[in-house]
Amino acid sequence: MRQKLSPIYVTFIGFSVLAIVMGIGRFAYTPILPYMEQQHLSSYQAGLLATVNYAGYFIGAFLAGKLTQKPATLLWMIGINIITTLIMGLTDSIAVWFVSRLISGLTSGIAFVLVSSLILQYIKQALRGSLAGWLYGGVGFGIFLSGILTVPLSSFFGGWEASWVGLAIVSFVLYLFIFFGLSTIKTTTTLEAYGEKNEPYEDAKTKQKAFFLYSSYFFEGFGYIIFATFIISMLATTIKMNVPSPYIWAIVGIGAIPSCIFWMWLSVRITTLSALKLAYLVQIIGVILPIFLKHSFFISLSAIFFGGTFLGITMLTFSIANDLFPTSSQQKISGLTTVYGIGQMLGPIIASLLISDRNYVYAFSLAAVFLIIGFISLKFVNKEKETVQPLIKLHR
Repeated sequence: MRQKLSPIYVTFIGFSVLAIVMGIGRFAYTPILPYMEQQHLSSYQAGLLATVNYAGYFIGAFLAGKLTQKPATLLWMIGINIITTLIMGLTDSIAVWFVSRLISGLTSGIAFVLVSSLILQYIKQALRGSLAGWLYGGVGFGIFLSGILTVPLSSFFGGWEASWVGLAIVSFVLYLFIFFGLSTIKTTTTLEAYGEKNEPYEDAKTKQKAFFLYSSYFFEGFGYIIFATFIISMLATTIKMNVPSPYIWAIVGIGAIPSCIFWMWLSVRITTLSALKLAYLVQIIGVILPIFLKHSFFISLSAIFFGGTFLGITMLTFSIANDLFPTSSQQKISGLTTVYGIGQMLGPIIASLLISDRNYVYAFSLAAVFLIIGFISLKFVNKEKETVQPLIKLHR
């Protein structure tokens, strides 16, 4: 890409893309879900809709590697994603919702990979790789918007349908900024795969590390998505809050915005693996808190803990894969994305079977158990003295 635009400006373009396709397109479902359940959805249908969306994301992330990495492709994906958000508020047909959420997941998966490739390549060439942490803060910003806007949109403009339509309009406004920004960015090279084209030899110890890293990330995908899907429904139906429950989702977004910056900073002072272990522990506490402590303070703390870890865990896990498996990092990251996606697809649908009479204790307990297993798996990723390098080295 030609280095004519400020790397900060380009990072904000990517920030806005992730706010649309991830924070809103993918995660607005969480704060709006309780309102939809009051009129249309059972817990099982809600879980199935979430699973369909995550299946679409899984397929999209896989297909993204086959697509041309051009701004025009990214713009198409964002536009289609916004349309699927709009459609959710224009119909009450469950069949249409399933198709819409599938396509939404598909386009968000493609857009996530493309924006990572395009924007990260640009800021890396500009020697501003540390901006990567700000880039992924866009997911948290979109989550914040969906959480803070759901209540007023629903209350003043005609119910949950207005929330979807209003968030689609907000997305379109951001899209205009992205459109004019991306039109000035031209690709000059195609990203090439890193590492060897042929699968490198791995000894038993290396394979063991890979197995446990894969296991840990699968359990993370399964456990975190249960919380992300059902936390607002749980609050709306079982806990008396001082504020409308969707505002708690806005707190999740506030925690997520600076999270990658924080974990990047921490990894410099300890190690990436140690930072990842700590992130798991904080997330486990966040998932457990609503089960036992119903006070608004602890619910808000839970939201901060969750929002502040789920993006960081992804960033740190990929960084460890890059550090431990330098000759096959692309292959390992692809495999990690696959097992994470499988966990995301299974989590909501299995958890929905454990929800009866709006009792979410068993579902959230299952999420905590899977996260604990994921944390334990990390113990076997590097049995020797921890040599995983600080994350900041990857962004210089």
